[in-house]
Amino acid sequence: MKTKFYLSASLGATFGLVCGIVIFFVDKSLVWLGAVAGVFFGLLLFFSLVINDRIIQNRYRKIEKQFTKQVIYKENANIRIQGKIKNGNLYLFSDMMRIECQDGKPYLSQSIPYPDIRYIEAKKEWELMLHTDYFDCTVTAVDAESLREKIHQIMAECD
Repeated sequence: MKTKFYLSASLGATFGLVCGIVIFFVDKSLVWLGAVAGVFFGLLLFFSLVINDRIIQNRYRKIEKQFTKQVIYKENANIRIQGKIKNGNLYLFSDMMRIECQDGKPYLSQSIPYPDIRYIEAKKEWELMLHTDYFDCTVTAVDAESLREKIHQIMAECD
């Protein structure tokens, strides 16, 4: 929420400054309209970002309500699959992993049983390569090594 506020405020201030400069050359007595336009732009942007975030989070909540198994671990991540990068959630269950990307169409929903995973490697501290029998994907997460260890731990308990 704080990031959305700062982004909206800085873009609103920039927009207001540009509007103020343009208006200054048209009519110096109306320069205050630039500041008003900047405030309105910033507020409109902030509320648009908040509403968009709520819509996306509601999509994930609906999906999570449909899960019949207990989620052991959940991680928000950027997922590159088939050349496209999408933001989504990675869910770990006792018998499979599920990737859900609901931020933009086409939506991605992929269940991966642990036996189908050939190998997992942490390329960098934030990047995880996941190789399965039917596709490869890159998961960018805050702590990819910890995520890799968690997946290996769950896979070992499956066997």
